[in-house]
Amino acid sequence: MADELKAKGNAALQNKKFDEAIEYYTQAINLDSGNHVLWSNRSAAYAKIENYEKALKDAEKSVFFEQGQLEQCIKTCEEAIELGQRNNSGCEKIAKGFARIGNVYFKKTDYPTALEYYNKSIAEHSTDLVREKITETKRKINDAEESCKGNELLQNDPCK
Repeated sequence: MADELKAKGNAALQNKKFDEAIEYYTQAINLDSGNHVLWSNRSAAYAKIENYEKALKDAEKSVFFEQGQLEQCIKTCEEAIELGQRNNSGCEKIAKGFARIGNVYFKKTDYPTALEYYNKSIAEHSTDLVREKITETKRKINDAEESCKGNELLQNDPCK
């Protein structure tokens, strides 16, 4: 039911019926408050009608990544994944949560952990975007390993 309301909200948002979109997203949130995508979508609709206070509150509930609150973002995504798994919300949603956690670790330059979460995302639902992130992350890991070769003899080895 929440997915149907989300789809209606998305259609209303695309048709610039922002108040209608907000209503659909609100109904969906009432059914699935742990779905961060719903909060994010409603935030976008509030922003379109220039209700920035409500847009900000929803954005804070959705994803802390953009605000640099990386640990809170990880926690929120983990809670959403757990809720999604409990409610059989579907592989795509769970995959998005894993990918977002991967993005946080990528931003933190913890590439091995980012790769771990991107792989978890792909295991749930494969997308071109996540496959591209895996390729980019592997490249970052390889670049870091290459830059560290030969540093074993240095007294102040930055790779240790």
